Amino acid sequence: MEFALAEAQVRGSDVTLLHVVGDRMDLARRLETRDGVPVRHRIVSGDPVAALIEESGRAAAVVVGRHAHPAFSGSLLGAAAHVLPQRAHCPVFLAG
Repeated sequence: MEFALAEAQVRGSDVTLLHVVGDRMDLARRLETRDGVPVRHRIVSGDPVAALIEESGRAAAVVVGRHAHPAFSGSLLGAAAHVLPQRAHCPVFLAG
């Protein structure tokens, strides 16, 4: 998160945190500010890698943490790390 906030400050952009959940269709949105950077939260359902690729079409950059949340498996993080740089529509950073 710190890396994404620092990049957003340099680029003069906001940050969108994408929360991917199983099959829920909850598209809740929330806005906050951290270190002067607007931070939006989006909750989407489905395949996390596909969601990140789709979101990359609207992003200046995608930042993926190398340390997965306990709910995610290492294979998911590995898939994101391998697929995103090839298929994303913007630069991808692996941080952490």
